[in-house]
Amino acid sequence: AVRACAKVVLNLPAVVMGQPTQPIVMEGPARGPAEDPAAEEREDYRLFLEDLVIVQRHTRQKFIPPEVISEYERTVIRFLRLLLEGHIVSVPRLRSIGVTVDPDRPLADEDLLRSEGFACFVQQETFSVQLWGHTLNVPGPVATYHPAVHMEPLDDNGTTIRGDHTGRIAPLNGGYFVAYRPGLVTGTNPAPTAWGLRGIPEQLTYNADGPH
Repeated sequence: AVRACAKVVLNLPAVVMGQPTQPIVMEGPARGPAEDPAAEEREDYRLFLEDLVIVQRHTRQKFIPPEVISEYERTVIRFLRLLLEGHIVSVPRLRSIGVTVDPDRPLADEDLLRSEGFACFVQQETFSVQLWGHTLNVPGPVATYHPAVHMEPLDDNGTTIRGDHTGRIAPLNGGYFVAYRPGLVTGTNPAPTAWGLRGIPEQLTYNADGPH
């Protein structure tokens, strides 16, 4: 059986979405004297299992998660559930995206580098996450987006493009990119959906009217 607990320490290294997780203690917010810690821990665990079942059903995977998970792994499971259900949702830890600049269009590239901000939209036909030794595939297309980004300097001297014409773009507000499945999002000006996980801070993205 899988053990439920609110305070856990990751005891095995893992790689999620290409980024290594570090040992981390998951702790909820400070509780008042009238609160029931055991009840909150049971509710957290129930919600985690609900998220996991939905993710496994959509990705056609069946597995038992490790007994202890990191805060980051918990946010990845919630991110996948919301993405699969058609929400716009913040991608855990995605603060920049690597790009290749077209060497045959120098004038356009110079305009891009001098600009004070531009929107970024990347669409992928295949979107997968590696988690606990399993590949979780989200049916595409999946779009990654932020309304206001800039080319991020790669060196202390302000260089933004390497000799191989590669660089990185990042949100102007220091926040994170969001992902969504085009065609499933409703509303004329939809905003990102919060993770809604107790004790885990939300990532800064943008509001429906533009960047924060």
